[in-house]
Amino acid sequence: MHQQSPSLQPGDVIRVWCVFFWHYGVYLGDDQVMVHAGPSRGGRVCRQWLCDFAAGGVVRLVPGDYTREVSFYRALWAEGRSGYNLFTANCEHFAMWCATGRSFSGQIVVALQSLLLGLGLWATVGFARD
Repeated sequence: MHQQSPSLQPGDVIRVWCVFFWHYGVYLGDDQVMVHAGPSRGGRVCRQWLCDFAAGGVVRLVPGDYTREVSFYRALWAEGRSGYNLFTANCEHFAMWCATGRSFSGQIVVALQSLLLGLGLWATVGFARD
């Protein structure tokens, strides 16, 4: 059983926390979500039941300035497409593209910034010891 934000509407961008990251999708109505699935599910844009999408987590509505109708029809148009890539075409990229027309993943940006910062600190500390 999942917990869901009240009154989801077709075209809403939603997300659920999955231990280390947010999983994103576009709500289609009738308890279905369109997602860009990872390699374990074929790397395709596909429908998923809301309960499977949630996997026991809390489904949250992603706020933003977008038109539900546009995100809904973009999600339908993309169904069956492949090309999943963690860094350039993941579930967040897909959901943001559906909503805004711009493929973007804030999670990837933050992860890469953190990695670069960590490498910078490591290099600085490493050089300071020499």
